[in-house]
Amino acid sequence: MDDFTAALKGYPHERVPVWFMRQAGRYSESYRKVRKTRNIKEICMDPATSVDVTAAPVKELGVDAAILFFDILLPAEGMGFSVNFDEGKGPVIGNPFLSQDQRKDISGFQRDMMPYPLEKTVNLFRERMPQTPLIGFSGGPITMLSYLLAGKADRDLLNTRKFLLNNEKSADDILSELTETIIQVLKIQINSGCRAVQVFDSWAGFLPPSMLEWYCSRYITQIAAEIEGSVPSIYFSTQSSANSEILDNSGFDFLSLDWRCRLADVALSLHPERGLQGNLDPAIAAYDAQRSVLEAERIAASMKGRSRYIFNLGHGVLPETPAGNLKRIVECVHELVIQ
Repeated sequence: MDDFTAALKGYPHERVPVWFMRQAGRYSESYRKVRKTRNIKEICMDPATSVDVTAAPVKELGVDAAILFFDILLPAEGMGFSVNFDEGKGPVIGNPFLSQDQRKDISGFQRDMMPYPLEKTVNLFRERMPQTPLIGFSGGPITMLSYLLAGKADRDLLNTRKFLLNNEKSADDILSELTETIIQVLKIQINSGCRAVQVFDSWAGFLPPSMLEWYCSRYITQIAAEIEGSVPSIYFSTQSSANSEILDNSGFDFLSLDWRCRLADVALSLHPERGLQGNLDPAIAAYDAQRSVLEAERIAASMKGRSRYIFNLGHGVLPETPAGNLKRIVECVHELVIQ
């Protein structure tokens, strides 16, 4: 069994597994070459190109797992939303969820309205790289909702919190629809051969504790319950470490936390079987090669003896990160004695 899968399941393994969120991204020369002729949606529509992009970091950096090239908002097209990508601005929703009339028109997820060949892409990756674990993923309901409301990123959730407070019934309706969509999209990836899944709920940490507890108990636990027993699951959010005990009750196998906490301290408050992932500051990885290695070693060493630990950044790789920095981080973490 490979180290990544063993760590996910809490089995003995030889070295700390490493992968990076947004490891298939603009820091990579090979990815930039692809993007000169293809946009994100075009890559996702072509299984061969998508697999090339997905596989490149495994070959170039030596990471222990690949993550499917996709975007968290593309499943919203299966609900009738228009999703596009503006260079330098990220995803943009062409028909944001603004008026009550529009809310009535939102449909449940329909697979044929989201024409991305997820199954073919996963199957092709498995054929080409059968020994490499592939991670599937989705967005989290509140993070997806934040984009659908604002039409673009609402990173402090100000518009989203206002909507939740003033439109309780509509908020529950759309969050419930998003939750069902996420479950279906994760199951497509799991059934096609992904060995783990991660839910990217990047902005959930901007909810106050009472609202976060309501949100997790109503929607996140439902996602976890629906995929429980299939493959290991990871829940990622930023700025949520102060409320990690709430997330601990979500039902996910692993919590992936940002760089604003000491993982060893958080671990003391969690169920002993809960896995942890993280959490090097992406800025350190990008701007200070020497310190990034020292910090990576410190973080990984602080998890010594914890069988369910995976090294990662505390958020996605920054575009200006030298690939050599990431490769060196992988090498140094792999060299650590973990038992």
